[in-house]
Amino acid sequence: MIVFLIGCAERTSEEKLQALEEKQKAYQARIDGISDEEARRTLTHLNDMVFWVERSELEQKVPPEQVEYQPSAFTILDDYENPRDMAEQWAAGLLLVSDLRYRPAETRVLPPFEYPFESRLEWQSVTLKDGTALSVVERDPFADQTDLGPIVLWNSSFQRLETQLERHRNLPIGQVPPRPAPVVRARGTLALKVPEALPTLAFTAAEVGETKAVADWRFTLKEVDGHRARLIVGLPKDFDQENVDAVLDSMVVEASDESGRFLSRSGSSQGAEGREGGMLDVLETLIKAAEAGELDDEDMLERVVREQRNLLDEDHPELYYEVAFRGTPSRIQLRIPGLAKESVLTVPLDMAPVQFEVPDNLNEPKPFGVTARVYDHDAADWLLNQPLEARPDELASLITPTFVAGEDIGTPGFEVTDKVYFHFPDRMSNRLVSTFERFDDVNALALLDESGKVLYEYDPDDRDAPLKFTVDRVEYQPGRFDVPPATLRGEIDITLYTNINVSDYSIDALPEGYEMHGPVLFGPSAADNQVPDLVLAYDEEENYLKKITTVRHGFDEGWSRRAYHFYGTPAGFVFVSRGTGQKVPYAFQVSLQE
Repeated sequence: MIVFLIGCAERTSEEKLQALEEKQKAYQARIDGISDEEARRTLTHLNDMVFWVERSELEQKVPPEQVEYQPSAFTILDDYENPRDMAEQWAAGLLLVSDLRYRPAETRVLPPFEYPFESRLEWQSVTLKDGTALSVVERDPFADQTDLGPIVLWNSSFQRLETQLERHRNLPIGQVPPRPAPVVRARGTLALKVPEALPTLAFTAAEVGETKAVADWRFTLKEVDGHRARLIVGLPKDFDQENVDAVLDSMVVEASDESGRFLSRSGSSQGAEGREGGMLDVLETLIKAAEAGELDDEDMLERVVREQRNLLDEDHPELYYEVAFRGTPSRIQLRIPGLAKESVLTVPLDMAPVQFEVPDNLNEPKPFGVTARVYDHDAADWLLNQPLEARPDELASLITPTFVAGEDIGTPGFEVTDKVYFHFPDRMSNRLVSTFERFDDVNALALLDESGKVLYEYDPDDRDAPLKFTVDRVEYQPGRFDVPPATLRGEIDITLYTNINVSDYSIDALPEGYEMHGPVLFGPSAADNQVPDLVLAYDEEENYLKKITTVRHGFDEGWSRRAYHFYGTPAGFVFVSRGTGQKVPYAFQVSLQE
């Protein structure tokens, strides 16, 4: 179908959402009165989809409270010679992981990174430790498969194999089904789509109205409105619906702000240009036809697709594609794998699961046998980015408070809540310290009116207080005061780590107690506060390697030993220890105005 929405969105007006909910219920009541079962089922699904889109488009119009970033989905391509090399490394880095202690019936798939193109993983059979051979069936979320067994279900949504030895039956209270033997071998096929090249278009925010083309497709940046960007997609005149769906499903729209960092997306939607809300007209048309008995002999899905196509201009078919970001776009970039020539890399799989939780009597680590080259580009920052921590005398100028006014949603009894966020500066120490730990004790906090008179002083024991401090923000209800608060004043303890230690070791000169077991670094027996907070690895080309996991060994025999597993072959390591934190008071005075 043409109309589709992905992602999530920010908060919006409760009244408008309530109106949409009532409208959907009215449509559903008419659908429930239709006698034809197939028409009723299809129209119910269409009704849910149409109003899901309507709600989401409404929600994504609301600006985000804070700027948020995320990496580009295609940055991974820079690590490899070409897309095929990347696909081969992805296949080589695939792991099966079992948890024999707590989830013996599950075996999960761990990919080395998120594959940016279409992929398909199919399993044919597994062998259990007791020698039992079982076939694999894909889990159907809409079907009751509890009567199947013994069998293994492949849950593609959660990327795991689920062993089901017997049909479901109600057991007496206190009795549990027998634990299945763990999977020791799984066989399947991996199929990865690999584009020869990746069609890419880019617009700056100043290029509104510009049109750029790929093949017979045209892309126009129609509008950049705050956090939203709207594109017009001109389709080939004789377009094929299935091909259009494939191209649009593959297309990724990303945006970066003036800092050059990619913004997180909060929602996206698409539909026929100039016919916003047109799917409601389609729904109305189909309901009327079904009520009149005109759909009994017609395939409902074909009729839905035809009605959608009728929304488009026959001579100039165009779709709008709107994306909401958590920040203000400065540059918009389109990646369109569906318009590229592509091949399929097919890899037969015959895999043995590994364990991240090991039995206590396993004294030595077992390498996972992964040969893939997978890198960690953030790791080098520990040596390149300075300073690692903010200086105590800088806090007043480095921490940025931001006032966000609450929204009145018009619901009786709802209290508008204003917020003041405190943004700690971008420092490497943030990777070692949670926000909850960073902002510690509240020493003083008060709301003042315009004359400087104190309206309320913070009391942590007052559960019904109109002023609260939560993690990294202050929240208060302005409607609970006779005069509006004009200033927030206070002092908070900030936890700083000013003695972070970064040490570099080659594999030939490791610290005492550390040893190599193949590509695995095995540490000494030590308490948590006696080992580095981070262990990073780099190869012979000084590329930092992505960590797979840290496995603890020997819980019942003194302190644990830790085995550090990485993709690739380490040539050296960097140890990062944050040391002891110190509390530094941060005093502030914030104007409570938009």
